[in-house]
Amino acid sequence: MAGGGGIGEILVVLNTDLPCEISIVLKPDDVDLPNDLRISHICRDGKYTAILRGKRVLTVKNTLDDILRSLKTIEPLWRQADR
Repeated sequence: MAGGGGIGEILVVLNTDLPCEISIVLKPDDVDLPNDLRISHICRDGKYTAILRGKRVLTVKNTLDDILRSLKTIEPLWRQADR
């Protein structure tokens, strides 16, 4: 890379149309995270948002994949229970 600089921090913001309470289901997976990865579960306008910050592309990608896989499973159940 020109200039000798390394990769900066990777930031991924995942906005959903799911309610904020969905974070209750996802937060337990945040144990034993690598030291250079941070996950924030926040509520924006009543909707769940996950924010990932890390320095290693594969770590961020794999964690994002895990969250998306969990949401894919949880979303239909949540919507069915919400009826």
